[in-house]
Amino acid sequence: MAKQVLKGYADAISVFDKRINTFALTKFTQEQFTMFVNTAFPITADMTESAVEKQEERHSILNYLYEMEDNQNYGGTLLGALNATTY
Repeated sequence: MAKQVLKGYADAISVFDKRINTFALTKFTQEQFTMFVNTAFPITADMTESAVEKQEERHSILNYLYEMEDNQNYGGTLLGALNATTY
Protein backbone atom coordinates (compact mmCIF):
# COMPACT_ATOMS: atom_id res chain seq x y z
CA MET A 1 0.00 0.00 0.00
CA ALA A 2 2.76 2.46 0.92
CA LYS A 3 4.57 1.74 -2.35
CA GLN A 4 1.39 2.53 -4.30
CA VAL A 5 0.97 5.81 -2.43
CA LEU A 6 4.59 6.78 -3.04
CA LYS A 7 4.35 5.84 -6.73
CA GLY A 8 1.18 7.92 -7.06
CA TYR A 9 2.93 10.83 -5.38
CA ALA A 10 6.00 10.49 -7.63
CA ASP A 11 3.78 10.35 -10.72
CA ALA A 12 1.89 13.47 -9.63
CA ILE A 13 5.15 15.35 -9.01
CA SER A 14 6.41 14.31 -12.45
CA VAL A 15 3.25 15.65 -14.14
CA PHE A 16 3.45 18.84 -12.09
CA ASP A 17 7.11 19.32 -13.01
CA LYS A 18 6.35 18.93 -16.72
CA ARG A 19 3.53 21.46 -16.52
CA ILE A 20 5.63 23.98 -14.62
CA ASN A 21 8.42 23.64 -17.19
CA THR A 22 5.90 24.17 -19.99
CA PHE A 23 4.57 27.27 -18.23
CA ALA A 24 8.13 28.58 -17.79
CA LEU A 25 8.77 28.19 -21.54
CA THR A 26 5.45 29.69 -22.69
CA LYS A 27 5.75 33.38 -23.53
CA PHE A 28 3.13 35.61 -21.88
CA THR A 29 3.58 39.32 -22.47
CA GLN A 30 2.60 42.22 -20.25
CA GLU A 31 -0.15 42.98 -22.77
CA GLN A 32 -1.52 39.44 -22.46
CA PHE A 33 -1.34 39.66 -18.67
CA THR A 34 -3.23 42.97 -18.74
CA MET A 35 -5.90 41.39 -20.95
CA PHE A 36 -6.17 38.48 -18.49
CA VAL A 37 -6.53 40.83 -15.51
CA ASN A 38 -9.13 42.94 -17.32
CA THR A 39 -11.10 39.80 -18.16
CA ALA A 40 -10.84 38.26 -14.71
CA PHE A 41 -11.62 41.53 -12.94
CA PRO A 42 -13.68 43.61 -15.40
CA ILE A 43 -14.65 47.21 -14.85
CA THR A 44 -18.15 47.74 -16.18
CA ALA A 45 -20.37 50.77 -16.65
CA ASP A 46 -22.88 49.57 -14.06
CA MET A 47 -20.33 49.41 -11.22
CA THR A 48 -20.38 51.87 -8.36
CA GLU A 49 -17.43 54.19 -7.90
CA SER A 50 -16.35 52.11 -4.92
CA ALA A 51 -16.48 48.88 -6.93
CA VAL A 52 -14.45 50.47 -9.74
CA GLU A 53 -11.84 51.59 -7.22
CA LYS A 54 -11.60 48.03 -5.82
CA GLN A 55 -11.15 46.57 -9.30
CA GLU A 56 -8.52 49.19 -10.17
CA GLU A 57 -6.71 48.31 -6.94
CA ARG A 58 -6.80 44.61 -7.89
CA HIS A 59 -5.40 45.47 -11.33
CA SER A 60 -2.64 47.53 -9.75
CA ILE A 61 -1.70 44.83 -7.24
CA LEU A 62 -1.63 42.07 -9.86
CA ASN A 63 0.49 44.16 -12.22
CA TYR A 64 2.87 44.94 -9.37
CA LEU A 65 3.17 41.24 -8.53
CA TYR A 66 3.75 40.35 -12.20
CA GLU A 67 6.50 42.95 -12.52
CA MET A 68 8.11 42.62 -9.08
CA GLU A 69 11.74 41.64 -8.73
CA ASP A 70 10.95 38.29 -7.07
CA ASN A 71 9.07 37.25 -10.22
CA GLN A 72 11.72 38.30 -12.75
CA ASN A 73 13.14 34.81 -13.17
CA TYR A 74 9.87 34.00 -14.92
CA GLY A 75 9.06 37.44 -16.31
CA GLY A 76 7.30 37.36 -19.64
CA THR A 77 6.15 33.76 -19.22
CA LEU A 78 2.96 32.00 -18.27
CA LEU A 79 4.67 30.85 -15.07
CA GLY A 80 5.32 34.49 -14.15
CA ALA A 81 1.61 35.21 -14.65
CA LEU A 82 0.68 32.19 -12.53
CA ASN A 83 3.09 33.30 -9.80
CA ALA A 84 1.60 36.79 -9.78
CA THR A 85 -1.99 35.60 -9.53
CA THR A 86 -1.31 33.06 -6.79
CA TYR A 87 1.14 35.10 -4.71
